Amino acid sequence: MEILIPVSLIDNFHFLRPIWLLALIPVLLFFVAMWRVNSVVTAWDKAIDKNLLPYLLDRSKNASQRTPLILLFAAWALSILALAGPVWEQLPQPVQKKEDALVIVFDLSLSMFAPDHAPNRLDLAKRKLRDILALREEGQTALVVYAGDAHTVTPLTDDVVTIEALVPSLSPNIMPLFGSKPVEAIELAIGLLDGTDANRGKVLLMTDGISGFDEELLITELFAENDYELCLLYTSPSPRDRG
Repeated sequence: MEILIPVSLIDNFHFLRPIWLLALIPVLLFFVAMWRVNSVVTAWDKAIDKNLLPYLLDRSKNASQRTPLILLFAAWALSILALAGPVWEQLPQPVQKKEDALVIVFDLSLSMFAPDHAPNRLDLAKRKLRDILALREEGQTALVVYAGDAHTVTPLTDDVVTIEALVPSLSPNIMPLFGSKPVEAIELAIGLLDGTDANRGKVLLMTDGISGFDEELLITELFAENDYELCLLYTSPSPRDRG
C-alpha cells in the first residue's frame, strides 16, 4: 500500500522555535561518547582468536547494556524536537493591537476651591476623575496637573490603581506656583503621547474654565499639528467662570 504525502505539507513544514535544534549537538556528542565506551576492545579481544570469541564471551550482555542508551538518546532527541515546535501549516501570527493612551490634565488652580459645588469644584472634579479611572479597563493612562506651571504626576501606565491612590492628595496647595496655564500642561501631555507607540492618543482636560480666547487658540493650534484628540470636562457651572 502506497502512502502519498501532500506536497503542501512538506513545503509548509517548519519549526516555530528552530533555535532549540542546536541542543541536538551536545546530545549527539554524548551519545557517540557513551557508545564508544561500550564498544571499547577488551584485553580478551586482543588475546583470543576472533573465531573463538563468540563461544567464550557473552556479546548479548553488551547489546542489552546499549538498549537504555538508545532509549535515552531517542527520548532526549524527541523532547528537543518537540520544544522546537514542528508544524505543517503556516498560520499568520496575531499581532497585538496597540493600546490607546489617555493623558488626563487636571486643573489645580485656586479657582478649584470655589464653593459653588458641595463642597467645592475640586471635590467634584476628583469624583469625576475616580469614575474615569474606574472605566479604564485597558490602555495606558497618565496624569498631569497644572496651576502656574505643569507637572507629571504619573507617566503613561496601565496601573490605574496607583493613579487612583494619588487622587486624594491632589490640591492647589501642592502646586509650587499659583496661576492657570493649561497650554503648558497640554504641551506636557502631548510630549507624553509622543513618547508612546499607542495607536490612539487622547488628552482629557479637566478644568473649571479656560480664561481667554488666546489660550483656546493656542490649544487648538497644538492639536492641529498631530492626530491626538482633545476632550474637555468642565467642573464649574460656567466654563469661563474662574471664580
